[in-house]
Amino acid sequence: MMDDLRNHDAHPTREERRWMTADPVAGLMRVLVLAGISVIIGMAASYALAPQAAPSQPMVASAR
Repeated sequence: MMDDLRNHDAHPTREERRWMTADPVAGLMRVLVLAGISVIIGMAASYALAPQAAPSQPMVASAR
C-alpha cells in the first residue's frame, strides 16, 4: 500500500518537501491560538444565549 504512494524515488516531491520543512512549533502555536479563539467565541455565545437566572432566595427552615 505504501509502495503505491511512494515510488522509491530518492528525491522528495514538492508536497513531501513542504511537509519535511514545516516548523512544528509554528503549527502548534497556530492550533493553540485557534483553539483559544474558539473557546472564547463559544463562551461568549453561551453567555449571550443563556437566560440570566434571577438570584434565588435562600431557603430557611422554620425555627418553630
